[in-house]
Amino acid sequence: LILDEMSYLLAANRSAEAEESVKLGLQKDPNNAILWSVLASLYDKKASDATEEAVMTEWYGKAEEAYKKSLELDPKFFDSYFNVGVLYNNRAAYEYEKCNAFKSDAEYTKCKTGADEIYLKAVPFFEQAHELNAEDVQTIQQLMKLYARSNDQPKYEAMKALLGE
Repeated sequence: LILDEMSYLLAANRSAEAEESVKLGLQKDPNNAILWSVLASLYDKKASDATEEAVMTEWYGKAEEAYKKSLELDPKFFDSYFNVGVLYNNRAAYEYEKCNAFKSDAEYTKCKTGADEIYLKAVPFFEQAHELNAEDVQTIQQLMKLYARSNDQPKYEAMKALLGE
């Protein structure tokens, strides 16, 4: 019943109520990887909606923690691997946007290096997602972008070939 309620609330875009439902579900079944993943996605949404950087960072941290808990419980859970990769992408995108405000090359370079580090944290998660589902086009596209950014030409070419490019 809790899972049905949670699904309904998520479909109705009632995130706050859905979060309470998920937490109730986790009290009953703390080893449910799907519930941890859903909780992480709700936290990720809060991070994306945040207007203050400190609040956003807090929610991204909670989302990352919940996704990793999901993966700890189910190391074969494709969605959590993919979504934690997306989480890092989103966090890095925010950082790259901040970098554009810097006027000096030194400040920009320092900022970009930090954003690159966050972005590249996604690589092992997308690689694991790809290992679990080698046909997923979005995963292949993400890996292609990541390999291009990290100058890993052989892996970039392998992903490109999988897309028929």
